[in-house]
Amino acid sequence: MVEEGLAHFVIHAVLRLPLSAFALNSKGCGDEQYPPHIMLASLIYGHANGIFGSHPIKRATHRDVAVRYLTGNTQPDRDTIHTFQRLSSRST
Repeated sequence: MVEEGLAHFVIHAVLRLPLSAFALNSKGCGDEQYPPHIMLASLIYGHANGIFGSHPIKRATHRDVAVRYLTGNTQPDRDTIHTFQRLSSRST
């Protein structure tokens, strides 16, 4: 129940942030990117639960109900998660 509360808190907090700086696919071609709020929420929730690497976060998108809720039941691949982690740490 506490994890569910954390997931709701994270998604509501992230939805209030201006995330335009996190837009990664500025070329206008290729696959549509995952919404930045989904990626950021999964990173924050993962870090709050001791899940830091892109591989464990990827696994959590399949196994952890709260992470599935945060990602809208989508499973970003490991490279997408890693790229978002790397680029978001640069923008701070």
